Amino acid sequence: MKRVNEAIKLVLLATLMVGSFSQIETGLADNGDFTRLMLWFTSSPLGFEQSWPQEHTNEYHERFFNYTIQYWKLDFPFRSRWISSILLIWLPGIILNVLFYSHSILYLPFVSIVPRVFCILFLFVLFRWIDINQSSMSGLLYCTFGIPFVLIMVSTDYLAYFTSLYQEPASLVSLLILLALLVLKGRRELTTNELLSLGMAVFLINAAKLSNIYWAVLVFFYVLPFQGVLRDPKILLRYSAYILVIPLAFSILQANLVSTRKDNAYQSLFCGVLTFSEHAAEHLQNYNIQNGLKCIAVPAYVNPGLHIIKKYPTFMRHSNTLAIILKEPKIAWRMLCYAADSMQIIHLHHLGQRILNNRPSLQQNGHRDAMKLVDTPVYGLWSGIKLHVFPKGIPLIICLAVFMCVFILFLQRTRDIRTNLAYGGVIVSVSCIVDLWIQLFGDGRQDLIKHLFLSNLLFDIAVIMLLNIAAITVIKKYRIEQPTICSQ
Repeated sequence: MKRVNEAIKLVLLATLMVGSFSQIETGLADNGDFTRLMLWFTSSPLGFEQSWPQEHTNEYHERFFNYTIQYWKLDFPFRSRWISSILLIWLPGIILNVLFYSHSILYLPFVSIVPRVFCILFLFVLFRWIDINQSSMSGLLYCTFGIPFVLIMVSTDYLAYFTSLYQEPASLVSLLILLALLVLKGRRELTTNELLSLGMAVFLINAAKLSNIYWAVLVFFYVLPFQGVLRDPKILLRYSAYILVIPLAFSILQANLVSTRKDNAYQSLFCGVLTFSEHAAEHLQNYNIQNGLKCIAVPAYVNPGLHIIKKYPTFMRHSNTLAIILKEPKIAWRMLCYAADSMQIIHLHHLGQRILNNRPSLQQNGHRDAMKLVDTPVYGLWSGIKLHVFPKGIPLIICLAVFMCVFILFLQRTRDIRTNLAYGGVIVSVSCIVDLWIQLFGDGRQDLIKHLFLSNLLFDIAVIMLLNIAAITVIKKYRIEQPTICSQ
């Protein structure tokens, strides 16, 4: 049996390794967001005269939305005002690029090495955790944990973010670190080292994207030992400093530094709350916004959106979004339902995945060629399961509520590996609902499918946790009843 279990582990690890690295050139086209962070180390793709070509030109068609570009200038302009934990994930890949490829050209797949290797190491550590805590049913748990995890991590629609200059890989890596720490901790009070580690994980996920700002608050109240605080008030100060204050302060500072906050606030208002309001004209009139109705559902980067942002810059605040919701609370529920309706779709149809090969040898002739990706069915299996099997809309919200109740039940009634899984499962279920709403609040309907990356991942993880709790429960019950059956 031991050899079978070892074989299962090796097959799953090998499948993940091959599935991930065989897609190392598969990425996502730039929708304009690359510019936020790329300016730390690259000014533009190789062979492009400028990073933002004029619209309606062939260069613009190649640069945005349609192709994933493989080669970039490695000229370190250091002109970005954005700071994100994704820079820590890209940095080792950039160093490897300099050491083994080129000092002046960045081969984009290098930035994907850290998240790919991390996912493989995470699966290995997961198997070790199973061996230590539940060795008697390790073979089953290798499958119930490993198979869904491998399917998720070889899914092209998730992996495509790795070979790109989007910030989502930082959310994925930091989420897995955070959940691992929470599951290992369980319900007990944190030691100083554990508190420091958890604080660093919260900082990483908060620093990944501005829309992750809620994680500091969520984790703080979830792990805070309220009985311990009553016994020793200093515990509150320690937890606040490590988990709440430092990550929140960074996010707030980042929000004040970025140049796009007015655009985001506009889209939160005109592509968000006002599209769900029954009294949009009345809300705009209260703020003395003229001709605002023409802007509803119009993005910030085209007119009349551009005109309204220039004319009413002080209106472009998320505090005004929140004020409108407080005046018309039904909007909040409609937003949640709309975001839930958009779940389980992880393929971004508006962003191409065809590879634009602009390698240096082609640049001498002023030529670039596009290569179509090979469609491998197994790499789309998890996307198909999500699309055709998993719930969306109100059934998804009900499902998450049921998940949370089940996790709480096992958290109260068990004292084994299921307790640890349930502890992680509660925060995963809650954070999935919170993330659904926050993404729509932060940037409206614009690019919502992409912004729900973390929500989709959280739901997938909740399913895996529930599956394994159910599997362990069934096996334990069978083993208890087995002797009784034999004696009869």
